[in-house]
Amino acid sequence: EAEGWRVWIAPESIRPGEKWVEAIERGLETSGVFVVVLTPAAVASNWVKSETNAAIMLEHNSRVRFLTADVIECEVPLLWSGYQHITFRRGYEVGLDQLLRWLVGESIAPRSANDKDASIQWLKSLPSKVYPGKLVQEPPPDPNRRIHERTGIELIRIPAGPFLYGDDKQTFELPEFWIGRFPVTNAQYKRFIDATNHRTPSHWNNKVPPQEKIEHPVVKVSWDDAKAFCDWAGLALPAEEQWEKAARGADGRIWPWGNESPTAEHCNFNANVGDTTPIGQYSPKGDSPYGCVDMAGNVWEWMGSWYAENKTRALRGGSWDYYDRLTRAAYRSLDDPLSGSRDVGFRVAELLSDPVF
Repeated sequence: EAEGWRVWIAPESIRPGEKWVEAIERGLETSGVFVVVLTPAAVASNWVKSETNAAIMLEHNSRVRFLTADVIECEVPLLWSGYQHITFRRGYEVGLDQLLRWLVGESIAPRSANDKDASIQWLKSLPSKVYPGKLVQEPPPDPNRRIHERTGIELIRIPAGPFLYGDDKQTFELPEFWIGRFPVTNAQYKRFIDATNHRTPSHWNNKVPPQEKIEHPVVKVSWDDAKAFCDWAGLALPAEEQWEKAARGADGRIWPWGNESPTAEHCNFNANVGDTTPIGQYSPKGDSPYGCVDMAGNVWEWMGSWYAENKTRALRGGSWDYYDRLTRAAYRSLDDPLSGSRDVGFRVAELLSDPVF
């Protein structure tokens, strides 16, 4: 992590309330590299074996790179033994240097049967907070955030009450609801595809999204596609009023972060990047008052609301290809519900009562 690599590791990367099996599946789907640490306890674990064998299958399909990290001498499963490995038994610094070089493409030798260096002193050099057996107290769960079980989507609670709506800042009252912290990602949309055999976005390879965009918002989905996802998940597309409150809070601010015009540190807009970016890349600086992410720029988001009755559906948020004024929280756009553009995605909402719109 200190070298700039994004690390997925249990239990730190498991979201509050998320089932372990679903979390591991998400980790496998969203990671481009899988490293298994070889110790006697690891190779004896059925969980480690099943996850590692799944990673090897993904490696055969060129979806991940697979590596073994030789930590403590043990009997390595035959299926794993022919893959590239690094050794930490010559010292932690040596092993880390090998790992970092391998991550940028340098070749590392396959595991050698003659590599019997029994030194494990590097374990004692690790910081105490990660020393084996050290217990770390987990923080209490946040009552305003939870994980939706079927999709793995993190939901944010938006409290009941009034807020200032639209450019003219009319007072509008809403009941409590929950909304996706992020736009729906390719990884989350793939769960829906796999479960329902729904048609895939045109730029996917059959049922597989581009690996480099697995944590980007899904795009090239029509309003009907987004609605089908919500129906499968037991969720809904947000109404414009709900989306806008989640984006700007109750105080009438212009953008999620305040009244300051966006910069390249706030959001993805004005073709500054030239494409979508991973969810959360501009967090927390670009977050809304409730902690919602990417509500300005990155992708336009389908609304549950009509823009013109029975003709066009509303869009909100602006996108990576539009200039700053169109990323305002109050700005409304529109599109044919049958279209699926390269900069249009969606996020979900969970309604606790009839919105009465």
